[in-house]
Amino acid sequence: MKDSKDVTCPKCNHVFDLSSALKGSIESDLREKLREDFEQKEKLLKDSLSSKDEQITSLRESSARESQELREKLRLELSQEYQSLFAIEKADLQKQILQQKSQAANALRLEIELTNTKLALQEMQDKNDQKLELEVSKRLLTQEQDHALKVKQLHEANQANFLAFENEKAILKTNLEKDLTESIREKFIVDQKHLEERLAAEKLKSQEAQKNELEFRRLKVSLEEQKQTQELEFQRKLDEERDRIAEEVRQRTQTESAKIIDEQNLKMATLQRALDDARLKATQGSQQTQGEALELRLEEELARMFPNDEFEPVGKGVRGADLIHRVKSHSGKHAGTIVWEFKQTKNWSDDWVVKLKEDQRELSAELAAIVSSVIPKNHGQLGTTDGVWIAQPALAKALAQMLREQILHVFQARITNQIPADQKENVFKYLTGTKFKQSLEAEISTVSNLILDLQKEKRAFSRMWASREQQLNQLLALKGSLYGDLQGILGKSLPSIATLELEEPNPEEPGE
Repeated sequence: MKDSKDVTCPKCNHVFDLSSALKGSIESDLREKLREDFEQKEKLLKDSLSSKDEQITSLRESSARESQELREKLRLELSQEYQSLFAIEKADLQKQILQQKSQAANALRLEIELTNTKLALQEMQDKNDQKLELEVSKRLLTQEQDHALKVKQLHEANQANFLAFENEKAILKTNLEKDLTESIREKFIVDQKHLEERLAAEKLKSQEAQKNELEFRRLKVSLEEQKQTQELEFQRKLDEERDRIAEEVRQRTQTESAKIIDEQNLKMATLQRALDDARLKATQGSQQTQGEALELRLEEELARMFPNDEFEPVGKGVRGADLIHRVKSHSGKHAGTIVWEFKQTKNWSDDWVVKLKEDQRELSAELAAIVSSVIPKNHGQLGTTDGVWIAQPALAKALAQMLREQILHVFQARITNQIPADQKENVFKYLTGTKFKQSLEAEISTVSNLILDLQKEKRAFSRMWASREQQLNQLLALKGSLYGDLQGILGKSLPSIATLELEEPNPEEPGE
């Protein structure tokens, strides 16, 4: 009798052990598939963890490199900017350094706050990474446990199927012994159908395993996307915090700079008030001294303008005009005389005109002129009163030029016999008359306007230069203060600027 486990194929009459063939084939296929699935999942998990480690390392290196590049860029820009600073005096630099110590402490505190913030953010990132890795590990462990449980259940099901198969095989053996003909073939077909159904069930289980693997991969992708989202959010928060700290530093720097500028403006205003007070006191000095100073200045200017003429100043206490101006022709001959009176007072006196006309008659001078800082009311800057020319100091040189040219013109006409001697009085009347006055006033008015425009331009340029000088001084003070703050923080690593360094005193040579 044949062994009940042996089955003969009805087509080829080949005898084989049915249980061994089925069991070996199924177990081999299942083991190979499970091994491949496990190795593939293990490889994917290792690759994923390795990729995450590389990303974390790259992120940390990139953050450190960006921080170093930012520091290097800031140091280079500051170094290049400070190369263009101007020289500043030693006393001002020391004073600015003492005033900016508090700013250095504030800058150092801000640097410490920035470092602490970076450390806190880095620690937060590390915690998030650890939390994410722990979550991934937990989920992977859960998936592996579920998969192992399913494999175990599948194995138990296979064992149950195997037992059932053994039972069926025993039944089949009994049936085969009863009927070795057509019933055996029909039973074999039925068993084959059952086997195909089992194989279909195994296929369904395999599809379920694939479905679980697909779900696992989707979960893994979701976790990676979640991690990327968290990293992106962390980077945004880091950038926002960096921008906030930079803005805070900039605003504090601007506030400190504005405070320094206000202090400098206050000092300049104080100095300007002191200067104005000093000028006021100086102008309130002796009027006699001021008049003498005006007389000497105009005398020197007239002497420079007309080096060929003679100027005879009248001493203090001596009767007569302040200055006797004898005009000389090109040949050196006496052409005429101008008597000058200089006044530097607060109030005008008509007695000056009467006195100067007396001095003019005594000296037989052709013309007389008074140069005064104060002139009669409704008189204008230049004019005549009783034949005496009156002008402000700003027009004194122009008046002297005009009067001298008229005297030379009359002298030239007289020596060429164009004017008879008996008409000399008429010429004198013309020179002291309205027509000549109007002509001379028109000429001098033009010169006066030009002088006034020139004085306005001088004042405007003086204000502009003073403003620029003040701004440059403030800029130098601010740059020196900022350089002192950075030098206090960075120490000797900051390049030195020769214009901001104190000069070392030369050692005294020992006496012989």
